[in-house]
Amino acid sequence: MKYLAVAAVLLACLITPIHQATAQSTGGQSSTWKLRKQANAGVVRIVSGGMHSTSFQMASELSSLVDGTEGLRLLSLMGEGSLQNVADMLYLKGVDLAIVQTDVLDYMKKQRVHGGIERRVRYIAKLFNEEVHILARAPFKSLKQLAGRKVSIGPQTDGSYVTSSLLLNSLNIPIKPIFQEPDTALEMLKAGQIDAMIYVEGKPLNLFKRIRPADKLRFIPVPLSDAVQNTYLPSTLTSEDYPNLIPKGKSVSTLAVGNALMAFNWKTDTSRYQNVAKFIDAFFKKFPKLQEKPYHSKWSEVNLAAHIPGWNRVQAVDAVLASTAIGSGHDCPEPALRVAFQRFFTEVNVVPAAGTITPQQAENLFQDFQRWLKKNPQ
Repeated sequence: MKYLAVAAVLLACLITPIHQATAQSTGGQSSTWKLRKQANAGVVRIVSGGMHSTSFQMASELSSLVDGTEGLRLLSLMGEGSLQNVADMLYLKGVDLAIVQTDVLDYMKKQRVHGGIERRVRYIAKLFNEEVHILARAPFKSLKQLAGRKVSIGPQTDGSYVTSSLLLNSLNIPIKPIFQEPDTALEMLKAGQIDAMIYVEGKPLNLFKRIRPADKLRFIPVPLSDAVQNTYLPSTLTSEDYPNLIPKGKSVSTLAVGNALMAFNWKTDTSRYQNVAKFIDAFFKKFPKLQEKPYHSKWSEVNLAAHIPGWNRVQAVDAVLASTAIGSGHDCPEPALRVAFQRFFTEVNVVPAAGTITPQQAENLFQDFQRWLKKNPQ
């Protein structure tokens, strides 16, 4: 009997820790699950460009802008170019937003890449313009001289590849395409292994700060042909943008293409849509801060109310636009804004005839008005 009592005590001592350990383990799992749920609540992921891209810098600035908004966290992901960004938004788990060139969007719709893409994605806003940079060895002074030459046009997942292909085809200039990342392409160009590289990015590019006079490289001008005037805008690269490549006071004509902030077309009753809507609200309300230093100068080109022809906007944007003063960067009532717009037309002496201005030209004109308004506050 004595031994049975001792055995019972020993058994109780052995069993008690097991129950305690099980309870502690269950509590730990519950705690971990709660932390995981909290960490993922309100998270929105945006994919943009590569390391040297303007879009990656601006996506990072967007994350900084909305940081601190209750129940919202924007995670910026480095992407592999506009074509891949769309694929990531459509198929990669957890990606809600992407920065994409507008010519790439139209290309994908026309070529029926990712069938029904116009129904599967929507735009939040038209962002900044990116310039076409065609950098070549010194002997080459025009695009026609690049016919039959080795030209890097970027990886086939990148927007530079699409833009380069569309432009060169429209001008009937056949090349020997090389599909290299811009870093590698620049080194190959310096070494004489290729004759030129085409890189579509917002100026000024930090990548080209590596170039020295001894490299003997130059920018080639890009003409605006009739075939692409509805897709691209005229632009310039100046000595202020690239003092090591363009003589002081000089400029090189080129083209620019718009960028859009796109969103997966979530159903409005889903938590993912609600997260995106929360981001839109924070982005639009805090947007004026982005047009101040130290944020990227390209934010000054952005008009959040601008339309992107052929594409539908996220529903949540309309509600925010209706309640937020967006566009001029000034607290300017509508009647005063109309007076300012009339003054602008008078001073620049540009009054297009009805029906003769394209949507792209209208957008460009509005951006000119925004810049004028900043210099002439009402």
